[in-house]
Amino acid sequence: MRGITGTNQRNGAGHAGEPWRISIQDLSGFTLGAGIFLGEYTALTCAHVLSDDPEADPSGLRVRVRFVGLTGQPCVAATVVREGWVPQTAAGGDVALLRLAEQPAVPGAPLCHTRAVRDRTVHTYGFPEPHDNGVWVNNAELAGPAGEWVQLNSPLPGERVRRGFSGAGVIDKATGAVIGMVVTEYTDETTGLAFMIPTRVLTGYVPALAGFVAGELPDAPGTIMVLISDRHTAITSGFSEVVGDRAGRMLTLDTTGKSPREVSHRLEAERGRAQWPPTVALAAVDSSSQPERLLHEVVRPLLERGAQVIVQFSADNAPGAGIARDWQRDENAARLDRLRQLAAGFESEEDGVLVQARRLAKKIQPLPEFRPRSAELVLLLGAADADEPTRMHRRLTRIEDWMREQRDQLTVYQHELAAKAEEYDELRGQLSAYNAMAVRHGLMEDEELAEVYLPAKAALSARPCSLPDAVPLVHSYATAVRRKLART
Repeated sequence: MRGITGTNQRNGAGHAGEPWRISIQDLSGFTLGAGIFLGEYTALTCAHVLSDDPEADPSGLRVRVRFVGLTGQPCVAATVVREGWVPQTAAGGDVALLRLAEQPAVPGAPLCHTRAVRDRTVHTYGFPEPHDNGVWVNNAELAGPAGEWVQLNSPLPGERVRRGFSGAGVIDKATGAVIGMVVTEYTDETTGLAFMIPTRVLTGYVPALAGFVAGELPDAPGTIMVLISDRHTAITSGFSEVVGDRAGRMLTLDTTGKSPREVSHRLEAERGRAQWPPTVALAAVDSSSQPERLLHEVVRPLLERGAQVIVQFSADNAPGAGIARDWQRDENAARLDRLRQLAAGFESEEDGVLVQARRLAKKIQPLPEFRPRSAELVLLLGAADADEPTRMHRRLTRIEDWMREQRDQLTVYQHELAAKAEEYDELRGQLSAYNAMAVRHGLMEDEELAEVYLPAKAALSARPCSLPDAVPLVHSYATAVRRKLART
């Protein structure tokens, strides 16, 4: 297993620290798409970048790999690893493992698994025409699973993930880890939608990739909350009141007189016994033997592992309390910034769905009702920014939960619109099929059938079409045709 050294130092715009970014070229130097250098002699891209033919013989596919982030690094010839050739089918796939002819002195991408994909902020680098040197898409958002793939929303307006990004690594903004590969774009130019194959799915298709996976990211970044109270109140009720019903399993430790090493040993013992990370509540931090060292050597690593940590101090000016408050403010600011980015993406996605609904409303009625919520989200975020740090933490948590609910409701609404459109298309197809059947059996001039067919056709041709009116008319025509044919 490869390490993930230095990953946390590359977040946001730390693009220069990603030398594993590659473009895939044909032997003439024409750019075909993007790819990920994994280390040693190995790289990864999409199968369709190399060939649109799923029946292609991978042994005949030869390409060049160019390291776009490194000046002076020569192109390297590469061939397809037969065991790593998984062309795209209706069931999934679209993976190609490459073996380079030479081993470049370049570190590989820090691949990581992640269970939690919804609402992660990511960036990626691709080669849409005419950008042979590549362009970034920053602050894209993972919207959630779509079968094996994960929906990837580009922020609009701005550069979006599109043709030329296939094969690119999807980089988690918070950690710098590569959590998947861009596989394709949605064809609607206005939506900014694309898809990612998560690392776990990639390794399922190509088991050899498992050796390049550094580990698993926590489901979410850790959080810190500061409680100012006396030690006894914190232990008996204060910690539970701070987190409410979101604590899960809570491990409470009284750090009075304890060294950072003693606290760390106790936590490691607990980690070996139970599901990790729990909520960790540390009482009397300012009464420990070394409060500031306890924060840096124990609390900070817990946060990096994704734990929820509550630290109790006797007063705002107690030793270490200022450091913990600063961390909480920084965390709140980062969460608020992330939520604002997600809100912008949600607004764009919501606008796209509403455009789709307006188009569909001109064709069919009635459509399900939907209340846009993106403007309300902006107001909630503005109000949260003025809160005291611990109250702001709780309010941001509520907003995150609320936003997930709204995203789920938007997805349900999309499915409802798609179901209405499908119902309309099925009615049109049914009417056409039964009419063709009647014609084939010499019933084109049948007056009784015409009396049923014409109202059904008129109902479906109306703009908008009333589905409740059209459904019984089409079914009546289908029944009439079956009865006529039964008599012949």
